[in-house]
Amino acid sequence: ISPDGTKMYVLRARSGSDSQVSVVDIATSVMTSVADVGSNALSMELSTDGSRLYVINSNAANKNVVTVIDTATKTIVGEPVLPTMSRAVTLNSTGSKAYVVGGSEGVSSPLSIVDTATFAVTNVPIDGTSGALYDVAVNADGSRAYVVDFGADRVSVMYGGRIVESA
Repeated sequence: ISPDGTKMYVLRARSGSDSQVSVVDIATSVMTSVADVGSNALSMELSTDGSRLYVINSNAANKNVVTVIDTATKTIVGEPVLPTMSRAVTLNSTGSKAYVVGGSEGVSSPLSIVDTATFAVTNVPIDGTSGALYDVAVNADGSRAYVVDFGADRVSVMYGGRIVESA
């Protein structure tokens, strides 16, 4: 939902082809297309000011990416590449960083941190993961990220740019 409450963004997965992001005008219930994004789109996050939408997917070059959409112009403004297929994305409270997790069962997967201004990606290794990282949350001041490892039945905590706890 946009910050002003007038629009709802919808991720529409389509079998055998690219997924699509659509916008619904809440007052009229009219849906329009915003952008085609790659296959395997599983999650998206809207910036707090509503100016950008971050969609995790696989692009046309079969790379795992975060497709960044400018919501005003409805254009793709960036596609930072990620090391593994991703499942979840969240932003810190200022919108300066996107935190992305994913991976496949049995393959070690990092926490990927995307600088939303430059699209530079930093990968933080998480030792002993099952590879099935399913969700990520960031505390209010952005000092900690919490990563849910479904396969290992644990939560890892990132602090100071490295994983410091797993429980």
